[in-house]
Amino acid sequence: ISADSWVTRVSLTISGVTESDSGLYFCGIKSDTPEMFFDKPIRLEIEGLFATEEPKDIVDITDEVTPTERVLMFGGVGLAVCVFLLTTVIAGGIIYHRGWQKGLKASKHGALMDQRSAE
Repeated sequence: ISADSWVTRVSLTISGVTESDSGLYFCGIKSDTPEMFFDKPIRLEIEGLFATEEPKDIVDITDEVTPTERVLMFGGVGLAVCVFLLTTVIAGGIIYHRGWQKGLKASKHGALMDQRSAE
């Protein structure tokens, strides 16, 4: 990986390319915050590479993402959102139920105090 002095451009060079280098590549940056920011994925396909040949240094990098890869990416995001919403609903229900129980307990305690003060 190499970058210019202001890190406005970064390049990745893979030497001795093998079939296992095929796949999605993402460029991500991280600043002082804990979040990372990613740009669009780049799919690396290696054409004409056979097990009997030496690895080729010429690769075809395309910006297109296949429909299957797109479904997997959005499916993962959708699953994360569903888990977050479900967790929020469950936590809210637990908090509400415990608050209701405390209110019921306080009202019973208050009723007992009112009966004792009336006597």
